[in-house]
Amino acid sequence: MLPEKSAYITKHSIIKCIMRKRVIILMSFLFLAINQFLTNALGQSLQPLPKFRGDLRNSGVFPGPAPRKGKLKWKFNAGTSISSPIVHEGVVYFGNSVTLGNPFSGSFFAVDAKTGVLKWKFFNNSTHSGAAAIAGNTVYFGTRNGIFYALNIHTGQEKWRFKGGDEFQASPAVLDNIIYVGCSDHHLYALDTLHNGLDIWRYQAGRSFITAIVIDDGMIYAGNGDKNLYAFDVKTHETTWTFKAQKAIRFSSPAIDDQLVYFGDRKGTVYALDKKNGRLQWSYQTGKDFLAGVSTPLIHKKTLYFGSYDHHFYALDATNGTLKWSYNTGKSTAMSPVLAENIVYFASSNHFVYAFNTVSFKLIWKHDLEGFPQGRSPFIANGVLFIGNANGYLLAIE
Repeated sequence: MLPEKSAYITKHSIIKCIMRKRVIILMSFLFLAINQFLTNALGQSLQPLPKFRGDLRNSGVFPGPAPRKGKLKWKFNAGTSISSPIVHEGVVYFGNSVTLGNPFSGSFFAVDAKTGVLKWKFFNNSTHSGAAAIAGNTVYFGTRNGIFYALNIHTGQEKWRFKGGDEFQASPAVLDNIIYVGCSDHHLYALDTLHNGLDIWRYQAGRSFITAIVIDDGMIYAGNGDKNLYAFDVKTHETTWTFKAQKAIRFSSPAIDDQLVYFGDRKGTVYALDKKNGRLQWSYQTGKDFLAGVSTPLIHKKTLYFGSYDHHFYALDATNGTLKWSYNTGKSTAMSPVLAENIVYFASSNHFVYAFNTVSFKLIWKHDLEGFPQGRSPFIANGVLFIGNANGYLLAIE
C-alpha cells in the first residue's frame, strides 16, 4: 500500500504544481494587460492639450520627460518673428509676422517636431500674436488683420473663417465644440465649430481682450484692458463677478488652481482671487511699473512662478503671496514660464532661456536663443522645449 500512496501523493503534487503555474501565468498575463491599459490611459490623459500653455487652466505645467540637456536639437527659419508654438501628434504649429519683402512672412506653419522639416504653410498676409488651439482635425487661430481661421491640421486647407471687428491677438480655447476667443474690438466671442464659426454669443467690455481665457469648473475667466477680470458662467454666459485691478490686464493671462485665479496687470502687480466670488486673497507688487508688467503665472505644488519687466523671475507661496526666491537676469523676463518634472523654464530679453530646479532653486542649464525670445509662452512635448526668437527662428531644445 505504501508505494501506491506515495505514487498518489506524487501525482497529486504534480497536478497542484501545474495548476499553480497556470494560475501564476494567467495572473501575469492579467497584470500585464491591466498595466498596459493603465499606461495607455494615463499616457493619453497626460498629453498636453494643444493650446496656449497646454491646458484649459493655462497652468503651463507639462508632462515629462523634461528637457534636461539644454542642447539645440534643430531650428526652423520662419523668416520673421513668430507666435507661441503648440505641439500636437508630432507637429509644431505657429504663425509669424508680416515683413515687407520677405516671402515667408504673414504665414501659419506646420513643422515636424522631430526633424524641424516644414510640412505645410498657409499664407494669409497677416501677423500672428496668440497661440493656436487644436480640436479634432482642425487648428484654430486668429490674426491681427481681424480674421479668425479654421484649417485642416493635415493639409493646411482652410475650412472657414470669421471676421472680427479688429485684431485677434488672444489665444483661443475650445470646449464642447465652442471656441472662446477675445478680440481687440472689445468683444469676447463664442464661435460654434459645428456651424462654420457661427457667432453664438459675444460680450462687450470697455477695452481689448488680448489675454488667453481660462475655462474651469463651469466658469470662463478673461482679463480685459479696462482693468477688469471677468468671470462668466460657461452655460448661461451670464457674468458671475468682476474684479478691478489697478492697471490694464493685457499680457498676463489668468491661470487657475483648485481655489484661486492668478493674474497680473500692467503695473506689475500680481493678484490672487477666490475663483468662486472674485474676492482678493492677496497681491504682490513687483519692483517697477513697466509696460506689460508681468507674465502669465504658473502654479505648481503651491508655488506661483512668473517673470517680470523688472528683470526678475519670481517664486511666491501661492497660498499667501510671500516671496520664496527670485532671480535677476538683468533684462525683462516677461515671457511666461513653463514646467516639467520639477524644472521650470523661463526666457529673458538677455537672449537666454533658463532651466531651474524648483526644489533646490539651482540653475540646471541656460541656452542662448540667438535673439530676443518671441511669443508669449514656450511649449514642452516629448522632452523638447519649443521657443521662438525675434529673428524668425523656432528653436527645439532638448
